[in-house]
Amino acid sequence: MKLIGSRTFLLVLCAAIVAFVFNLFLGDRLAAHFATWSVAKKYHLVEPRAPLVINTREEVRVNEANDLVAVINKSKGKVVAVVDMGLGAPALRGAATALSADGLFVTSKLSLEGVKQDSLVLVSGDGRAHKVTKIVFDGATNIALLKTDITGLSVASFAKREDVLPAERVMLLGSTTNGNPYFLASFISSGESLSAGAWSSELPSHSLPMQAVSGSVPGQGVFMLSGELAGMWDGNSVVPASVIAEAVGSYLSSGGVIARPYFGFAYTYIPASFATNGSQTAGFLVTKLINKTAPTTNSPAAVAGLVVGDIIRKVAGQDVASSPTPDILLTGASVNKSISFEIVRNGKSLVINITPIQQ
Repeated sequence: MKLIGSRTFLLVLCAAIVAFVFNLFLGDRLAAHFATWSVAKKYHLVEPRAPLVINTREEVRVNEANDLVAVINKSKGKVVAVVDMGLGAPALRGAATALSADGLFVTSKLSLEGVKQDSLVLVSGDGRAHKVTKIVFDGATNIALLKTDITGLSVASFAKREDVLPAERVMLLGSTTNGNPYFLASFISSGESLSAGAWSSELPSHSLPMQAVSGSVPGQGVFMLSGELAGMWDGNSVVPASVIAEAVGSYLSSGGVIARPYFGFAYTYIPASFATNGSQTAGFLVTKLINKTAPTTNSPAAVAGLVVGDIIRKVAGQDVASSPTPDILLTGASVNKSISFEIVRNGKSLVINITPIQQ
């Protein structure tokens, strides 16, 4: 009897210890999940205990402050200070985010205005200053790529467009002149999109609206709580990660330059919601043909036979109206590679091929 009693006592003790540890580490999290079930909510069987946070994706987190600390710690090594040493004392011009392990950074053109390359350095988190060996500007946006000799960097990964949602909390990460990281908190106002209006076929015209932030500097990386890069604050607005990715892809594939495709036409985007009652066709309404150089030189679009009034319904087989950011169908095209355009002209459909040149 004593042996049986001892075994029972040990089993009860072990069960109590397991229950205690389980409740300590997982109890709140499971209770919060269970509290979201319809049956639990209907009969008030359990309530999640603070400071748990349940977001719109039904992810349960212990505390949002922990998320903010985590994303800062995860991302601070990817952001450096852009510093001008030409005036004697270090002058902070902005921030830059690492995009490759061998020293490629992205920043804003505004952080480089009036600064000579010889006096430009990037200050990393360990306080060391690194010379900028190359600057590459994007002719279509405020993006500037900086090349240094830094190696072994922690690199930012781009967030997927569909993951950057309205009301998403983001962190603007920057760095002081001595390399110490700092952050500013904000929210995404609405998803990345292209509004109806007149645009050039050469300009990435989609944007990522963000709640205004006081104290931000050009080039700060806009990071999600997942640690992924949602975009870059260029001094006036957020350049989405998708536009930065286009520029970097062009830089890597075009021998160290950002070679964006040039079609040579302006358009008004007609979304599907505007093309009601069959009175209009959704797509790009061509409003003007633009010559890149002299007036006597025809643009690729004009050479291919595109005319003002044409409505471009598909680009390379992809439907314009169904794309969340349709301008990427143009700005993401390859230079000197023929692309098919399905257009509507005077109510009739036809296909033409346009070969963009380098902008």
